Amino acid sequence: MKKIVKKIKVKSEKLDKKEDKAKIENLYRTGLNYYRNGEYKNALIFFDIAAECEHKDAQYVLGAMYMHGKGVPKNDETALGWYMKAAENGSVNARRNIGVCYRDGIGTKQSYREALVWFTRGAENGDVDSQYNTAVLYNVGYQDEIEKDYKMAYLWFKIAAENDHVPAQYALGLLYHEGHGISQDYSKALTWFTRVADRDKTGGAYNNIGHMYEKGLGVVPDYKKAMGFYLKASYKGNSTANDNIGQLFENGLGVLKDDTEAIEYYKKSAEKGNKSGQLHLGIMYLNGSPMYDLDIAIQWLQKAQEAGHPDAKTYLNQAKKARSTHQLFTKFQRDREDSVTLSKEEFEDLRRQYQLAQEKAEQAERETREKEEKMVILLAQLEIQKSQMQNIIDMACDSDDCISFISSKNDPSIKTRSSSLLMEDGLSSIEKPSIPNELIKASNEANQDYSEYHTYPTLDTLTTTMIHKPNEKDDAF
Repeated sequence: MKKIVKKIKVKSEKLDKKEDKAKIENLYRTGLNYYRNGEYKNALIFFDIAAECEHKDAQYVLGAMYMHGKGVPKNDETALGWYMKAAENGSVNARRNIGVCYRDGIGTKQSYREALVWFTRGAENGDVDSQYNTAVLYNVGYQDEIEKDYKMAYLWFKIAAENDHVPAQYALGLLYHEGHGISQDYSKALTWFTRVADRDKTGGAYNNIGHMYEKGLGVVPDYKKAMGFYLKASYKGNSTANDNIGQLFENGLGVLKDDTEAIEYYKKSAEKGNKSGQLHLGIMYLNGSPMYDLDIAIQWLQKAQEAGHPDAKTYLNQAKKARSTHQLFTKFQRDREDSVTLSKEEFEDLRRQYQLAQEKAEQAERETREKEEKMVILLAQLEIQKSQMQNIIDMACDSDDCISFISSKNDPSIKTRSSSLLMEDGLSSIEKPSIPNELIKASNEANQDYSEYHTYPTLDTLTTTMIHKPNEKDDAF
């Protein structure tokens, strides 16, 4: 083999690049056959000879071999060098790859501006991938190097889409959906999503169609159709579709509400790094639908926060607070159970104490009722005495002297005479009546006993008082 290669090299030095194109092409084809069979070292020999003869495709393939380390040690700078030579000789593929090198900083300093230059060259020469990449740069915009330009993005996406570029067709649907660079048109968005859906490996087109049916964007809302398209996207592994399916199951939209199914799809989404799926999965465990597990909830909410979901922090704080409270409550219950377990004898003792308290309360009630009855009798007697006294006074005042006394109360002589008349009738010792001491004593005792009776606890409060003895830990809780 070495002898053959040596002879080929000698002959290649005598080749005229213009007159011996067929021979140079043959060298390239031979190398390509070796390359396709995985014999990279043999392929390298023939590519190298053809490349030295300025064969642009051989130069391009050499660049790719150095880029990926096939048959040679990986060397990005050498790869870029061969791409440059191929581009100078008119290789469209090389121009695209140079754009990639500048865009990603491979074998050279990163420069989005230079990347756009090389992608545009490839795009103008009909390379569909370059057309798509040019559109992406305009659509995204990069710092101070490339100004965002939706109209230019739309132009190149449309050209690539019409050249049957699947990602470009999907992107064009997004532009119509969002109204970037063009008027928003859900109907055209749906057309492009539908056109590309079967060939879209990501499942994004099916997911977007499902979203349009769920929200009624350009179509009549239909949860069942939405679910159907979401499932098609899910079969292709689309994490956003799995999250959307979870929401339909959780809320019972187009399907029977099923929290177990919702969790399954949220989990599929979350495990692929979808921050919305991580958030929803965490919330399900936080709310106990169908399983309450604060540790799992915190795990997924933490991941959603790290992924940048704006709502994750709020729910994460709720979950952490709930776990802290749950831990304190569990400890409180455990301590309480350890300290308040009663034996049968202790319970019987408490029951006897309660019975005694009840008997004492009933006795106090009877005594209070008897004293209240006595007080009523004494008050009645007092009313009788007051009535009798009033009758005596009325009889005395029927005389003319009493009437004169009332009308001329400032005349001392009349007062003296009236008093003498009263004394003659035996009424000089009558005074203003007072409440008997016996009545006052009975009233005070009744009030005191009534107050004592109404402070006795019931069985429930007695049991609570005797069993639950708050300690410092309870106060802290």
